[in-house]
Amino acid sequence: MRLGLGVLLALLILAGCSSPGARLRVAPETAEIEPGGTLELVAEGLPGDALVWEAAYGTLTGSGPTRLYRAPDFPVDDRLVVYSPSDPRLRTEVRIAVRSPLRLRSRIEVTGELALVFTHEGEERLVEALVYDAAGNPLPEAELSFASEDPQAFAVEPAGPRSARVRALTQEATSARIFVRYGDLETWAYAVRARLQPNAVRLQDADLLEATWDPQAQAWTRVLLRRTEDTEALGEGRVVFSGDRAGVWGRVLHAEPEGDRIALELGPAALEEVFAELDYRARAPDFAARARIGAAGLRLESADGAERLVPLGPCENGAVPELEGFDAALRVQGEARLRVHEGRLEAFTLAFDPETRHTLGPVRLELSSEDALRCMLAGWGADAPPLSLLLFTLRPHSIFELELEVSSSAQAELALPRLSFARGLRLGMAQGETSTAATYGFDPETARIRLEDAGELDARLRLRTRFEARASGEADPPELERRLERDFVFTLALPGPVAIEDPDYAGPRWEMGWRPPPPETDPALAGRLAVLGAAPPTPNGEPSRTAPPIHNPRVWSHLDIGANRQVDLGGASAEDLPRFNFDAEPALPGTAEVWVRACLPAQDCAQTLRQLGSVAVDEPLFWRPEKHDRGVYEVFVRHRLGPLGRDLPYASQPPDPWFVVRAPDLAELPLALELRGPPGGMALGVLEYANPSAPVAGPEGEEIELTSPLHVALQPSANLSASPRTATTAAGARGRHLIEAPCPEAGGERDAAMELFSNDPEWPRVELPVRIVCDADPNPTARLSVRPASGPAPLAVSVALGVETAGPAPGCRLDFGDGSPPLAWPAGSCPETVQLVHDYPQPGHYTLSLVFTDEAGPRTLTQYAIEVK
Repeated sequence: MRLGLGVLLALLILAGCSSPGARLRVAPETAEIEPGGTLELVAEGLPGDALVWEAAYGTLTGSGPTRLYRAPDFPVDDRLVVYSPSDPRLRTEVRIAVRSPLRLRSRIEVTGELALVFTHEGEERLVEALVYDAAGNPLPEAELSFASEDPQAFAVEPAGPRSARVRALTQEATSARIFVRYGDLETWAYAVRARLQPNAVRLQDADLLEATWDPQAQAWTRVLLRRTEDTEALGEGRVVFSGDRAGVWGRVLHAEPEGDRIALELGPAALEEVFAELDYRARAPDFAARARIGAAGLRLESADGAERLVPLGPCENGAVPELEGFDAALRVQGEARLRVHEGRLEAFTLAFDPETRHTLGPVRLELSSEDALRCMLAGWGADAPPLSLLLFTLRPHSIFELELEVSSSAQAELALPRLSFARGLRLGMAQGETSTAATYGFDPETARIRLEDAGELDARLRLRTRFEARASGEADPPELERRLERDFVFTLALPGPVAIEDPDYAGPRWEMGWRPPPPETDPALAGRLAVLGAAPPTPNGEPSRTAPPIHNPRVWSHLDIGANRQVDLGGASAEDLPRFNFDAEPALPGTAEVWVRACLPAQDCAQTLRQLGSVAVDEPLFWRPEKHDRGVYEVFVRHRLGPLGRDLPYASQPPDPWFVVRAPDLAELPLALELRGPPGGMALGVLEYANPSAPVAGPEGEEIELTSPLHVALQPSANLSASPRTATTAAGARGRHLIEAPCPEAGGERDAAMELFSNDPEWPRVELPVRIVCDADPNPTARLSVRPASGPAPLAVSVALGVETAGPAPGCRLDFGDGSPPLAWPAGSCPETVQLVHDYPQPGHYTLSLVFTDEAGPRTLTQYAIEVK
């Protein structure tokens, strides 16, 4: 009793010491503000002066629990950390999105010519650039660095914080990039070493005052120049050209002085009339942007952090679906090659490669079987940096539109597959074989589709993309436009129920197809450029299936377990544990989940399933139950494979899906044991415990015992002895051991201990305190006989018992060891002799126990072993 009070007091002290501490909060936890904006933050839970405030990008001012946050001047995702230096566990974070509605633009722009033409060795030209912050504001104080891609052909020397001087070192016709860098940002200009034709003259940008372009003639018709000694020398028959920013070029038809100016009338001129030798290889800096869904629409964000907002288009019926996520990426690349050899154009190729990739979803729709929804979910566009081609400037513009048509007989939530679209627009000489090229694809691993009720879903995703390219020069097509339309047709049926924890859940059935567009071709365009149509689609224009799988996979599962499909936690080995294996055809990546319907002690069989665990489909799953998992289990498997299976998993069940988990249950073990006896005699006590029965109704209504036999072994200290030292107790029975210790002649009390080992997984080892009291009356003596002690079932056993005592008359209890009610006599009425007959109907090993009791509990014990065959 004293030990029990001590344990209770220790638990109360421990509970008081482990009470919850303070909690740190900062309001608001998330926010979105403009670049340069301010936000007030307030800490709660601790004194503000005891906290440390840190921001990754912005600045913090103030004292106490309040801080004023000032955002940086550029869009960024900022993270604030607030913590207590004395207790690292007190820590919280604040997320602040710094956003700007400004239009996207390049962070570094070359302000002069992109292509610096050198006509002789040693000639020098100036390259200049300007840097903008992420909000689109110029940074005139920014210092740039410049470098040559080919230092052997072109040298670069700094000429100022935003400019550099480039000098030609070669006589060969070649080109190289001149890199312009600011921190992690980079763009470039080109140095071009060329040899001009004898009649060709390069106009200086400072002399060029005005120019007129005739779109009908596809030529520059009039140029107004400052009157200088060089411009006065320009006469009929000369070919003039300027830098790529103005892009003026042509043959002089007539020159007329006008005061301090010279007016030139021009006619068309071919590239070969300007250059005798030219080898120009150029690639425009990549342009990349990302669009994400927001409350007001799409936010288009460049890799540099600049943004602009694009509203969402409405649906045809006036409703807008609930979009939980949209992520799209636009990338534009441009490459060019111009080669003139001995006054003849040998190569002219322009490759324009815009690419869009997007992930859409989930989309929540509420439709009946008669409803259909058609929405323009997104539309946005962006200009790529111009691609300089000396006399041509291609200015690509990309427009991305995403349209969705859906009809359903159930409430649905969709995240359609991630689609990727890449379009290569190649322009070349008319006699060449360059053409447009288009590639399409989708990543089904990103799809997420859920039906909230049983039903069917038909979805069609239409993707339209338009690219425009405009150029200036003799061979300028007025507009290059391509339009793509693809239909991805998806049909899904989900029979009820739809909850995966329902035992009757059967999983989805689906099919997917793809309808290519009709052929599209364009006639050859003017001048030296041609655009050829894309390859024709599959015949008939009928829906064509995508690569396998085109429907739901076939799945199955296996359950391997020990003998009798049982796991006895009182003696289970690794081979006895449930092992689950999974297969699918085709072999898709993903996970498999094991769910079970359990019948547990003192409970009805569950109506819904609980999950045991999950594992990759190419690995087995082992389940190691614990004692509280005793029960009868029916196994169900959910296969989360592929895009659809992640939300609506496919279902299977092993061929023999039932198994039982059993365990022994060491119960009613005393906290301490007391032995009593006379001085000079033996102190006796009885260790008594139970192995309670836990029956449960099985799947067919049969009764299944979940308690397995309890094995106990005692390890007493040197002055103690136990009889028996080991014992096996069946379910519903009680185990007993007689514990003895000698008493000295002088009597007195002393403490001892005894270790108990069992196969109960919850109590494998227990140290039991023992108190020996040697000042009591002599212990009673029992007489117990059994005939017969063994025999075939049913076995009738005659039992004779009696008691002799020198002290007060004890009580006694006769336990037959088979779960039947014991016979009990109160103190003072235990018979001196009695005979009776008891029947054992079932085979087994039983222990007949005669226990003598007094006011302190069990005093002594006599046992008899009975075997029923």
